[in-house]
Amino acid sequence: MSIKRLPYLIAVPSLILLCSNTGRADCYDQFRYCVDRSHEKEDTCWERCESRFDHNYEAWDRCTDRCADTADAEWSRCERQEEACDSGSTAENGSNGDGAVPGAEIVGTYQEIPNPQLGDIAMVTNRPDGIPVIIYNPVLCQRLGYNLCEFYKYHEYGHIALSHTTSRRLHPVAVEAEADCWAARHAPWSAVEAGFQWFMQGGGSGLHHGTGRQRAARVQDCAASR
Repeated sequence: MSIKRLPYLIAVPSLILLCSNTGRADCYDQFRYCVDRSHEKEDTCWERCESRFDHNYEAWDRCTDRCADTADAEWSRCERQEEACDSGSTAENGSNGDGAVPGAEIVGTYQEIPNPQLGDIAMVTNRPDGIPVIIYNPVLCQRLGYNLCEFYKYHEYGHIALSHTTSRRLHPVAVEAEADCWAARHAPWSAVEAGFQWFMQGGGSGLHHGTGRQRAARVQDCAASR
């Protein structure tokens, strides 16, 4: 998707981290946001179990076990983020301590804001303080499927990982090609397959993105090098 800058600060729920500084968010800001989001998701999961299985204890146990598994996975991701911070990795500037481009560990460490009015599946933008956020259209995601939406989000995370939100060193065509390739290498296979099928059907065409079939070929080539 195209990269845009927000003309104003987006209003978001209180759980979402607002940085105390006005420059780029440091690595630990992203870690703290990851922790806050993990708590929120775990609480929501338990509330859902309580509302559905108040007097069915066997179902309640199964539901809360799933909550615990999800929480463990979320915490593992946060721990990886913290380890990256401790080792000097900076997902936000597009490289880690040894110059390598960040991988899937950055997924979920930036704000993902639903906007049913968005004219596309997803896009990345910068807040006025320079922090990237991902905007997605929940209506389109529901209509087109979770896996395709996931691929598009990974495409946007690719823009962040590759410093496209802060650098204008590449032509927009190259920028979109790089983000497609990053997503093909890091997104879950189910998401990559959904993206490939969507592009083969002619979806996702754009001035800077190329035709759907060009994107499908790109995804196929990049996924082969995973």
